[in-house]
Amino acid sequence: MKFTSSCSFILALLHIQYGQASETMEPKIVNLGPINIVGVQVVGSPADGSFGKTWPVLFERNSELPSRIGMNVSYGVQSYSQELMKQGKWKYTAGLEVSEKENIPAGMALISIPSSQYAVFEYKGVISPELGQFFQHIYKKWLPESGYVIEGKYDFERYDSRFKGPANPDSVLDIYLPIKKPRI
Repeated sequence: MKFTSSCSFILALLHIQYGQASETMEPKIVNLGPINIVGVQVVGSPADGSFGKTWPVLFERNSELPSRIGMNVSYGVQSYSQELMKQGKWKYTAGLEVSEKENIPAGMALISIPSSQYAVFEYKGVISPELGQFFQHIYKKWLPESGYVIEGKYDFERYDSRFKGPANPDSVLDIYLPIKKPRI
């Protein structure tokens, strides 16, 4: 299978950041969207610790989002561009789903996730390098063997009541990868 250039950048960065992963997994394939997410956005990498710093700010400011949906669900959206990926970075937004795209609070960003087909992977464990290895496995092993290609330059994590905290080994989150079957 041929990778798109955005997928190649993601794979290269994951190789640099995390080395090899050896997970085995089979995702659910679902149709979802659109979803509007408002949250705290940074440009960085998992290695610099900036992604984790967005969550306390989001939770402190969540009352500023009166149109939020799903009080017990939050999202970590990773948006990739070639320019940032060349620097080993990407945009990370810790956010909440909202019903309105207007009146975004100062210092927050709106991410509109389009309708798409998604491969949904369940991750159980602490937020640590193992999560990075899990992502790497998705992009370097599952995706090339799946018969699918990336549909967008993003992926996202969905945190619900199964997530018990970043240091709890019993925490569960879902990783959504936008996919499509390639044209032949």
